Amino acid sequence: MPGPIHAWASFVTQPSRGTADAVIMSWQPISRQQLDALVRDGLELADDVVLDAWKAMRIEPQKWQCPPWGDAGGGFWAVAIRDGNVVWYNDIEGGFNTSSFERHGVIGEYLCNQGDFEEYLATLPEALAAVQWHTEPHRSPPEALAGPGRILKRQTTSWTLQPQVGSEWRARFRGAAEIRCGGIEYERLELSCTHPVLAHHHEPMVDLHFRGRASDPDALEAAIAAAVKHTTKGWRSLDDYRNRNASLADGYGQLVRAPISVASMVRRQLEDAGSNVVCLAGLRRRASGRCSCSGMASSSRRIFSLRKSHAEPR
Repeated sequence: MPGPIHAWASFVTQPSRGTADAVIMSWQPISRQQLDALVRDGLELADDVVLDAWKAMRIEPQKWQCPPWGDAGGGFWAVAIRDGNVVWYNDIEGGFNTSSFERHGVIGEYLCNQGDFEEYLATLPEALAAVQWHTEPHRSPPEALAGPGRILKRQTTSWTLQPQVGSEWRARFRGAAEIRCGGIEYERLELSCTHPVLAHHHEPMVDLHFRGRASDPDALEAAIAAAVKHTTKGWRSLDDYRNRNASLADGYGQLVRAPISVASMVRRQLEDAGSNVVCLAGLRRRASGRCSCSGMASSSRRIFSLRKSHAEPR
């Protein structure tokens, strides 16, 4: 007879990133093709002003020296030069960095930031200026924009929208936390401060651990998956939060990392299977935000959530 399943939750903290001095023991240098793919992916949704800035600063990728860290790979790939600094990819740490240099071909300072190319582009002055506006954000979509329409162009800080009737509009976003797009057509556009997707960004995230074997692990897994779908109204799935290294059949481990509302629901499912659950106090709420939904048909709806937004006629 399987014993009870015990579960407990803990507050999630993220490690900091920064510079470091390290001795490189082993390293497989990135290829030019892999580098080009990283840059291409980062540029995919970049704003026009950011693309123009990148074209002005980019160089043909070439290996720059940074002894002793880069010696084993013949140096690091440099991709741009701007204001006396070189932009290069640290493939030991997996991130783009900006360092000063005195001699062309030699990186002046080893850094180990781990941001991807899209994150690097977001630090450019042109990118920071693109997210600023001087009008009050809309509290609801303009009436001319709220009806059926299509997305003409997607960029990091704005989407160009074409309503079924009327002229084009540009919706601008600041501090976008999550973007999903399932197609260019939408039935209606909404701005909302309450939405199942926002739980992922508003609520504290917790780790839910369990101990004890269920009598039917597959049935319990299916019940938890159905409950996650129901709780999030179909916008999230168990796969969004599930730790695949933990198995209910094994009888222990961290099952999910999820917003507290989802973790509480998972806890109830474990309780129904015979668990004892303890949630730790002192969890902190995240900053609030707003989400905008397009394509509201249940079979194809997608969402991007953002801090603030406004739309203006072009």
